[in-house]
Amino acid sequence: MRKIYLLFFALIAGTASFAQTITNGDMEMWRTNTAGPTGSTTTIEAPFAWYGADSIFIGLGRTIGKIAFPGKDDSVWRRQLYKEVTTIHGGSSSAKILTTYQDTLLFPGVLSNAKASVGITITPKPGITGITYSGGTPVTLRPKTVSAWVEYAAGYDTATFVTGVDSGTLTVQAIAKVGTVDSIIGTGFVNIGPGTSFSQITANITYPKDTADSVTLLRVTFASSGGGGTIPQYHSVLYIDDVTMTGIPYVHTPPVDHSGVRNVADNKVVSVYPNPANGTLYLDGPMNAGLSCKLIAMNGQVVVTTTLTGHDAINTSALASGSYIYVIADANGSTIQNGTIAVNK
Repeated sequence: MRKIYLLFFALIAGTASFAQTITNGDMEMWRTNTAGPTGSTTTIEAPFAWYGADSIFIGLGRTIGKIAFPGKDDSVWRRQLYKEVTTIHGGSSSAKILTTYQDTLLFPGVLSNAKASVGITITPKPGITGITYSGGTPVTLRPKTVSAWVEYAAGYDTATFVTGVDSGTLTVQAIAKVGTVDSIIGTGFVNIGPGTSFSQITANITYPKDTADSVTLLRVTFASSGGGGTIPQYHSVLYIDDVTMTGIPYVHTPPVDHSGVRNVADNKVVSVYPNPANGTLYLDGPMNAGLSCKLIAMNGQVVVTTTLTGHDAINTSALASGSYIYVIADANGSTIQNGTIAVNK
């Protein structure tokens, strides 16, 4: 049972802005399926391009339970994701997830645009071998925010029947292909408090590691309990509708060299050249986009700070020979590109 409980936490852990569509973010298209071993199946449903944990709890829970505990009541594994047609923000439907017991433990409901696959072993004893993820929303922008319209009803303590302090969560992960591995390079998170009507929430995505890697996938996960360290409350309910995102375009502006010929091989937001620099370092990027650049010596000292206008030059003749880190930031101060250049005398 401990392995099943840890599974939930793995499920939810897993400048001008421009909008990009999140597939079926309006929760209008739905699909149905069945979960569970032969003779003990349940019909489940999920929005197209989104996934819940019902297939894992019902399918995996009942399969392992049938082997490990023959004759045990299968109804202890329950649905937590439903199509809602009454409590909606727009269109004709929203998604509803709720916190319920799975066997004897209380679990938040989950809705994610990434699919979790769970490996299991049957012998020598039933268990979970690992979790892998696939999918998400493919993106061509560098994601900045994810917003959703939500309505949240807190659950109650099953011992006292008193409504507790509870909140849902929205977790966002920006995924880049680093080498051949999908790596999380940006994250966003927001707690969802109780309310009596729909309100819009927004998770701001931060990139704690300075990286120029292009984000390829955006993974968005909602949970119906556990926000802010709160203890899950029975039957807390989260309604989700109209999920959207914004991002910054990747500007692929090749540099202009001394002869005026552009280097079409450069695909960074700002082209920084030549490397090594001998007297002048050129920065060629988008015009008047509010970008700035810092040159940082290897001892951590910032030696140059400048605002970028589109086609800029930094005089490096006063700098000592050696390696320097350059950091390009947007108008909000967030790093969008960095690298290393050498200065020669």
